[in-house]
Formats: sequence, structure tokens, C-alpha cells
Amino acid sequence: MSRLTYRRTALLAVLSCATTAVAGATSSPFAGRAPTIVEMPTGTTSSECVEGFEHAESLFTDGGWLRPNTSTEPQDWDHLMTPGKGFRWEQKIEYLDSNVEGLLFNAHAGTPHSVVFASLYSHSILTPPPTGPATGVLSNWLITPPITFAPGATLGFWTRKGFYDFAPIWGARADRMIVRLCMDDSGDCTDVGEGPDDVGGFTTTLLSINPDLGTEDDATGLLGYPYGGWRRFTIGDLPASGTGRIAFHYHVPEAMDIDSAFAGGGKGNMIALDTVELDGTANCPLKSVPLFSAGFERDLSNALTQNLDTETITSGLSVACITQTRWLRRFDLDGDFGRNGRLDVASVDIGVMRAYSSVPIHVRLYRIAEGAELTYANLVQVGSHTITVNQEASGRVLNIPVTGTIPDASTQDLVVEIVKPDFNREFWPGFNQAIQTAPTYVSFDAENCGLFPEPTNLENVPGAPDASLLMIVNLADPSSGP
Repeated sequence: MSRLTYRRTALLAVLSCATTAVAGATSSPFAGRAPTIVEMPTGTTSSECVEGFEHAESLFTDGGWLRPNTSTEPQDWDHLMTPGKGFRWEQKIEYLDSNVEGLLFNAHAGTPHSVVFASLYSHSILTPPPTGPATGVLSNWLITPPITFAPGATLGFWTRKGFYDFAPIWGARADRMIVRLCMDDSGDCTDVGEGPDDVGGFTTTLLSINPDLGTEDDATGLLGYPYGGWRRFTIGDLPASGTGRIAFHYHVPEAMDIDSAFAGGGKGNMIALDTVELDGTANCPLKSVPLFSAGFERDLSNALTQNLDTETITSGLSVACITQTRWLRRFDLDGDFGRNGRLDVASVDIGVMRAYSSVPIHVRLYRIAEGAELTYANLVQVGSHTITVNQEASGRVLNIPVTGTIPDASTQDLVVEIVKPDFNREFWPGFNQAIQTAPTYVSFDAENCGLFPEPTNLENVPGAPDASLLMIVNLADPSSGP
């Protein structure tokens, strides 16, 4: 094995844990500005305009947030194949072994995964810059949507460092975040320049956390980046009028690469951000995650559902196994919905709690004799559609264009099934805890999850949450009713 191959193998093998001890918070003036650092109880916020990063990927597709990466050697690995490493500002992935990613801490508030982070993977760590080891610059931007400022506006956020301190070759590495401001009444402010040290239109520095790149655990952000726990910073000297954007800029020179890591040099590990709050602004650009797919309008006048709440998706309620998992609903067309004769299905809406990468999800329609036992042997498939679900679907209700026909609704029931592929933990359908008028069913067959080869009432699955699968069946023609 060559020296370079050994180093690459070792470097990838030692990604490990971060310290979790909690230190007391303090506050101190900071380069003419006075960030206020307050330790608040986990799960609480002080603002109504807040982004908690529950579904971060949707912010970049529909929420107006931006995340350009202008590092010296931007990471060019296929992000969709290997998400969750902080190549750009992205959400902590819950299913990954946190020892591998160094994220041995949960979000400040909300569900454990609801935090965004950027890391040394912002640049191609396995490829030293042409100018030599530890000469690269990490430059990864997280930019808010346009903000209309007003007198007395304040910005608050929670942050902390995570670093790979298990490997002796790394030790404590310095990190830094600079909070920058761009003012542009057109609301643009999308230019950050092309080089790692460029700032584009973000010429005003609001705050620099660990400006001198120290390695201490400093809650004030003066001598080091806080990593003993989450720390809250507030910035009160925002513009009194005009429109602009605020950027969280992960900017670290002398970035660690494969050669500098083994030589004990280089900077940069990772930083995390959560619970961004705006107070006193003339608009609230946060909370921008849409519930429905773009262009889709809800119409329940000609639809079937067993959900009393057809909109809410509650995190942490989904149930799935690493092996193939099937979620089902059975609709008694005659007894519960008064339908008879031919019934045509035009599409099905399903909730998505969380999705990562690109996962093919199958939605299938079946007919079954009214009163027959719900087993796969008794199901006759009448329609199917496969959709690729990715991170943009998280937190939404998706409309799936699956069609099928029930010849006689007075003697046959409709069964709708959602199927997740085998050995894939990257998709969880949407559930809530509102009352449902009929059971949710699930099926999987694995020793590590339980043996449920046939559709089983979720209430009979040990450890499963008391929850309702969000599903709406849209019918093709109102005249198909009684």
C-alpha cells in the first residue's frame, strides 16, 4: 500500500466523536460589538419568526435560502450518493452512525436531526491544494432569504462546534464563522464572489466567532469556538430600514487536508447552526417550508381519506424497517363512503416526514372483496406508479399520479400501498396523531424489526407509535359516486 493510499484510508477510517460536556455561558464585548450569549432551556425559543431546520433541504428549493461553496477546492463528490458530511450547509442525517460523522450531539431544539452544519469536507480533503499542504481555504455560505429591516431588529441563533477528536493525528482544530450583511433594496444579494476570500456584496461584518482561530472551548466566541454545548448569540445593530440578506459564512484558512492532517497541521473540523430567530423586522422570511408540492391545490370534495387531519406531518412518528417496508390503508368504499358502481382513482396524496438522497417509492392500488381478510393473497393489483423521492419532499404532502379502477365499489374495497425498497433507511412517510377512521397497516419481514409478512394493524406492532398514516385518494370523476 502506498503512503498516499494509507493516508487516505486512515483519514477516512478515523472520523469519530465530539465532546459533549456542558460549560457555563458567559458574555463579553466583541470587537466593538456585544453579542449576547444566553443559555436557554433546550426546546425553547424567544421569537415567533424562527427557522429550526426540521426540513433544511426544502429551504434551498422553495424557501429562498442559498448555500454557495467557494472553497479553494470545492468538494466534487456526488452529494446525493453520500449526503450528511457537510460538503455544503446541510442537515444532520439521523440514520448515519454519529460516531462516523462526529455529531455526538443533537439539535438545540426540535427533533434531534433538526440542525445544519458545514465541515472540513467543504473542500476536497483528499486532494491537497496545488500551493501545498494546509494552504486551502474553507468558504461555505448559508444565506437567508431577503429581509426587510425595521428599527430595533435583532438576529439570534444557536451554534456550537463539533470536531473529530478521536484521532491523535487531528486533535483540536480551529473553526470560525463570520456573520455578514448585504444590503440591496432589490432583494438580490446573491453575489459572494468567486474566490474563497471574496465576500461579494456581503461587505458588512456583523459578528466573527473565533476571529483569531483559537482552539479553546470559549462560550464567548473570543478565544475559540464554543463546543461544550449550544451557545446563543444575538446581534442587535441591524439596519433600521432597507432590504438585504444575512450570511453565515464558514471561513477557515489553512484548511486541513490529507498531508497536513498527518503532519499535525491544518485547521477546520465542523460547526453547527440551529434556531435562527429574527425579531423586529418588517417581514418574516423564515418558516418558508411549503406543505404541498409546487402547483398542487388541495381538493377534498371528490376524495377519500381516513384522516381527520390531512395536513399535519409530525416528526418522530413514522415507523419503518431497514428491509423493505410497506404501509397500507384499506378503504371500505360502500360501508364508509357510500360508493357503488365503478370508481376511478386519479391520484394519491401521501405525506413525507423525511427523505434523503433519491429513493424510488412504489405506490400501488389493489382491489379486495368486501369483508375478505387483508392478506396479500386476497389482493388484486389494479394500478401502480413509481416516484423518486428526494430531500426536497421532506415535510410535504406529495401528489402521486397513480391511476386504477375498482369495477364495483359496492362489493369491493380499495387498498393503497406505499413500498420502500429493501435495505434503505432514507424514506419515512408522514404520520400525525389526529384521529383516524380506520387503521393504518404496515408490513415488513425481518428478524431485527419483527416478523410481519402480512398487513398488520399498526396498533399490533410492538413499539410502534400511536399514529395515523397521512393519505388521501383523489377520484377521477364525481359522477362515479352513488
